[in-house]
Amino acid sequence: MTREATYAAFDRAFANVSAYVILHSGAAIGRVAFKHGASVQCYAQIWGGDMQRGTAGGGGYDRATAAAEQAFSRMSEDSATRDDAANHIIALQSALAGSDGKRWALCIEDAGYTVQHVFG
Repeated sequence: MTREATYAAFDRAFANVSAYVILHSGAAIGRVAFKHGASVQCYAQIWGGDMQRGTAGGGGYDRATAAAEQAFSRMSEDSATRDDAANHIIALQSALAGSDGKRWALCIEDAGYTVQHVFG
C-alpha cells in the first residue's frame, strides 16, 4: 500500500471518531472516546474502574454530552480498584449530572480536571 493510500484508509476508518484523555493535577486519570454518526456512542473509563458506554440519538441537543453523561452515570465507585478512581468517578458523575446545555468537556473542566483532545 502506498503512503497516500495508507493515509486515505486511515482517514476513512477514523473520520467519525474522537478521543480525549482526562487529567487531574497533571496526571492522566481516564479516557473518553466518541463514535459519531446517526447516534453518538461514548466510551468512558477512569483508570481503576470499568469502561462504560453511553449512547444518544435524535437531534436538537448535544448528543456527545448526553452520551458522556450516560456513560459516566453507569460507572460504579464500588467496583473501582483504587480509592482515587472512586473519588474521580463520584466527582465526574456530579459534574456531568444535569449539564444544563453545557458541553461535557466544560462540565469536567469546571470540576477541576483537564480534558485533552487527542484525536479526531
